[in-house]
Amino acid sequence: METYIDASFATHQDGKSQSACLVLLGNTLVHEACQKQKIITKSSTEAELVALTDYLAKGELVKEFLMDMGSLLEEDLITNVHQVYQDNQPAIMLVKTNGDNMRSKYIKVRREYIKERLGTGEVEIDYKPTGYMLADILTKALGD
Repeated sequence: METYIDASFATHQDGKSQSACLVLLGNTLVHEACQKQKIITKSSTEAELVALTDYLAKGELVKEFLMDMGSLLEEDLITNVHQVYQDNQPAIMLVKTNGDNMRSKYIKVRREYIKERLGTGEVEIDYKPTGYMLADILTKALGD
């Protein structure tokens, strides 16, 4: 199972960003979501962090569902590790290290949530270059 999570910074008239998530099982799309973020962020890194926290939980629900289905079928449909891909390297560094001083409590809480999930070993976040970020199709405007 692979999850691609992306954000497009400040794309709406009110300054809010757009988040998107694609969950694939092998080559099959099993879940997709795309929505306007509920909060205004001050950078693309913060927008990516918000997208990570919003969609990581949804990806974990899909993982639990697939594990339950595998139990019913008596097959291992997925591994225990939830592989997440992100195309913003500063956002990855922020959640994998102590990062910098967060500008507000809500962003710090989001970062700590992701760090906690990484600490269990059930989730891995890796860099995927923008050209290979499948979730981009849900966050970027179409070319002319």
